[in-house]
Amino acid sequence: IPISLLLGQALAAPPTFKKAPRIEKNPNPKVPLAAIVNFEASEPVTTKLTVTDGDRTWTLEYAPERNAQTGLPVVGMKYGRDHRVNVTITNHAGESASTETALEYSTPKQPNDPTLIPPVKIIASDPDRMEPGCTLASLRRNLSFRGARGGGRAGASFGLLAAFDPKGEIVWSYYGDARISDVEPLANGNILYLTTDFTAVEIDLLGNTVGKRAFESISSSNRTAVVLAGPNSRMPLRMPSMEAIFVPSRKAW
Repeated sequence: IPISLLLGQALAAPPTFKKAPRIEKNPNPKVPLAAIVNFEASEPVTTKLTVTDGDRTWTLEYAPERNAQTGLPVVGMKYGRDHRVNVTITNHAGESASTETALEYSTPKQPNDPTLIPPVKIIASDPDRMEPGCTLASLRRNLSFRGARGGGRAGASFGLLAAFDPKGEIVWSYYGDARISDVEPLANGNILYLTTDFTAVEIDLLGNTVGKRAFESISSSNRTAVVLAGPNSRMPLRMPSMEAIFVPSRKAW
């Protein structure tokens, strides 16, 4: 057998799992509807996670630059569902390997407390006319009592972001430490939001803070601001107008 043929076969060998994939709960309680898949591959690979909950199936893809040993986010899950996750890795030569058995993960039940997760009423829904993805919204709450998170100011220290599917069901949520006024998904997959105490925060899908910058104030006549974004953010640091960044809260995501 020619040496070149043997070398070509060796180079075309599929990747392997040096450490088998496992799934665990997101360690950040701010995003309860997320999990993390960890594994170690024999070489740099692209990862595809195929997730199913019995009613839906969707895929999440991660480039070789994402470190699977520190965890790849599993998002898009609903409350109170059992999920199966299949992991497929592909190397630069296009060779793939998959887990023999699916990983299993169950999300927590939806809280009954309406001050934590508000009830959702669908007024109109036409998925055929919607952009692909989910609707990301900043939700606020009004409390009629003192002593809650916001003290005398209703919900001042409570912020909630939620992503809804076309059926109006929550598939991702984030609890913030301050009331959130505006939110914008970023091109790098992170989320940028502005709080009512004039702080811009960039988070990843697991709820981890990537960048944060506080402002003294933002006036209607001078809305220039400098936003601190993470090293992988594609957003420029200097923003000529806050209106160019922070759009109305309902956003396709």
